[in-house]
Amino acid sequence: MDKIKENKNIVIGAVAVLVVAIVIFFFMKGGKKLTCTMNESQSGMSMTSKITVKFNGDKAKSVKANMSVDFGKSSQAKSMAKLFKSEFEDEAEDVKKAGGKATIKVDGGKVTLDMSAENKGLSSVTGSSKESYKEIKKSLESAGYSCK
Repeated sequence: MDKIKENKNIVIGAVAVLVVAIVIFFFMKGGKKLTCTMNESQSGMSMTSKITVKFNGDKAKSVKANMSVDFGKSSQAKSMAKLFKSEFEDEAEDVKKAGGKATIKVDGGKVTLDMSAENKGLSSVTGSSKESYKEIKKSLESAGYSCK
């Protein structure tokens, strides 16, 4: 009977250490992560977008987003990419004003916008003034993203 009690205490101690290790791991690594994607194609144009939000507990702490529009190899692809670049510049400026980072690249008929922000600049990238996992996920899904 004493042996069973001793083994039970060892197991309980090991489980407690494991739980503490998991909690420390998640808080040190930033906790939960929400990744949302959207892919659309029409009339020879394809758009892909990916947003990753990291949380500390239930509060968003950082976000990274990548949006790419590819106009293919049509004769107007380069001019369309330049047009979209000017549209992305407004978005990038908003992110920068909010304290985030944004870069725009044009490669032939493809334009790419990369953005990142922490804390106060999050809403400029996620499009949501909310900061909780559930609220941001709901906001992105209502905008057409698939989240996991």
